[in-house]
Amino acid sequence: MAKVKKNVIIEGLSGRIGNLVFKQYGDKTVVCKWPEHDPGRVPTPGEAHQRGRIKEAAVMAKSVLETEDGQAYYQAARKRLGKHSAYHMAVYDFFGVP
Repeated sequence: MAKVKKNVIIEGLSGRIGNLVFKQYGDKTVVCKWPEHDPGRVPTPGEAHQRGRIKEAAVMAKSVLETEDGQAYYQAARKRLGKHSAYHMAVYDFFGVP
């Protein structure tokens, strides 16, 4: 993974180009290698369970952030802890991460 600094061509870019993935984290641009996936691989029971928990966390975070109280609470927590977004804070909360 590489961080892009002061490059007007790549700054703000997001998405995939060839085998490179450009991501935005706040005001930073990060470049990663496109992951290699085996389409025939079957997830282990533990992986399947964890994916289910992540889906539950996403549903919870989206539903909480649709309310004004939830949005205000997680925005304040995000600012206080310096996290990326209120959505991330709600997901962290689902998993019990302080």
